[in-house]
Amino acid sequence: MDTIEKQVQLPWGKSVRMAFTGIRIEFRRSILTALSIVFALAFLSFIWTDADVIGSLRNAATGDPLLKRRLQISGQLTENPSQTQRKTLLVAMSLIVCTVGISNAMAMSVTERFQVIGTMKCLGALNSFIARLFVLEAMFLGLAGTVIGDVTGVALAVIRGLLGYGGVVLIHFPWTDLAATCAYSLLVGAGISLLGALYPAIIAARMEPVEAMRVTA
Repeated sequence: MDTIEKQVQLPWGKSVRMAFTGIRIEFRRSILTALSIVFALAFLSFIWTDADVIGSLRNAATGDPLLKRRLQISGQLTENPSQTQRKTLLVAMSLIVCTVGISNAMAMSVTERFQVIGTMKCLGALNSFIARLFVLEAMFLGLAGTVIGDVTGVALAVIRGLLGYGGVVLIHFPWTDLAATCAYSLLVGAGISLLGALYPAIIAARMEPVEAMRVTA
């Protein structure tokens, strides 16, 4: 039983180690890919957290005339549908650009590793192993970029709230909404990383060993 378990778990362990090795070897491209995720998720987290903070302040303003006045002056006392639609469009565009960027980066990674892919296939690596390698690489970058982007976006939204409304933001801070926002952001980050890596991973997995070696030659 132990031998069977080791045989089943070994490919995953190899994939994880090789994914980290690929990230380390192509460190500059990996950093650029992660930064695109950071910027997109930071913007997304900022928009969501800012909306949560403003919504919490609006609820608190019913019993606080001074806070209500501040919200009225800043134009945040009532929700502006056109502004919300504009923010949603900007977020959608940033996520699309991020997904395309990840796909391009992973495609370049596949191109530059034709010989490695061909060698692994000659040694008996299955298509699923090759695909898993590139998907894991993208997911690791996506996770790192998402966490950094989340922290950055939330921090900027809190700072903006403190500068605009003072310490009352911390008193009425929407912790539950913040937790939901972080969870959704993680899902979005993982989703766009997976989408961006799928096509390049499929190309790498379907490549014939002879074809890969011929291209590098």
